[in-house]
Amino acid sequence: MFIQSNSDALSAIRAALAGDGTGSPSVSIGIVDGLPDLSHPALRHASIDVLDAMIPPDSGEPDAHGTSICSLIFGRSDSVRGLAPDCSGLVLPLFFRKGTENQARPASRLDLARAIGFGLERGVSIINISAGQKSATAETESHLAQVIRQSVERRVLLVGAACNDGCVCIHIPAAVEFVLSVGALGAAGHPLAASNWAEPCRRNGLLAPGEDLPVAIPGGGVSTGSGTSFAAAVVSGVAALLLSVAHREGHRLDPLDIRQILIETATPCELEGDGACDRYLAGTLDATSALAALHRAGTTRSSFATVQSAGPEPLLGKDTGYRQFTYSGRGGVCNVSCECK
Repeated sequence: MFIQSNSDALSAIRAALAGDGTGSPSVSIGIVDGLPDLSHPALRHASIDVLDAMIPPDSGEPDAHGTSICSLIFGRSDSVRGLAPDCSGLVLPLFFRKGTENQARPASRLDLARAIGFGLERGVSIINISAGQKSATAETESHLAQVIRQSVERRVLLVGAACNDGCVCIHIPAAVEFVLSVGALGAAGHPLAASNWAEPCRRNGLLAPGEDLPVAIPGGGVSTGSGTSFAAAVVSGVAALLLSVAHREGHRLDPLDIRQILIETATPCELEGDGACDRYLAGTLDATSALAALHRAGTTRSSFATVQSAGPEPLLGKDTGYRQFTYSGRGGVCNVSCECK
């Protein structure tokens, strides 16, 4: 069966960064998602480790969503080429099936905080988070707030999907101040109808390609994926490439500097009318401008980011217990609930 995919958007990003390689093994990306099928031809030779200590009993089956997200970043086949295949990956598994049932196990903010904490302990530079939990505010409880604060102190970039309700919806962790929020851009150059645009994300987020992207699926196949989690994986891949360039050229720039560069170089929306640009967040990912800004920042200053290591703490809110996180993207073969709730 022929699968039509939107590879042009990824090709344009690759072309913008083609002269600067495919990433450095010293740049490690944590993947908070399901377990990928590492036997897939696109991932078989990728440098990806899995934190086995996070896997509960009876939960070792490959996950379609986790496989797809990893392939967008680390893919090494002609059919699925990742954006940063030479970078290192660490899967921090959060989503699992309930035995033989085709349902995801519940995951809480405490589970997410644990996954991020393990990533920080393992020295990752970027953590890609393909999940969200709807919230009335951008506040979060102590465990998650603490680990987000630690990520800022260690200058680690957290990339979170804005989620897919098609509304002005706040989702944790994307809406938290220090997280880089990512919405999904459609193939026609407009935000996907499902992509959220909460006010916190309009300050600290951007759009990236997120419709019909070619992805790997368990068992060796290829499909397409759409949604904000796929867009977030694109941004994580670009951030890893930029950080690799900074390391190679000796620039004193860290992952949070890369975050600020991506936000400040995003192409702003120029539509007229009150609220016409809200869906575009701070703008659309511009890999060419980001690379140029990186070179300028690397030669003129030691730090680009406005986020400081001793910055204010994330807001603390009421502990919400074990409400379920869900995936924030729709894959061509995704049979689980892919709505952020």
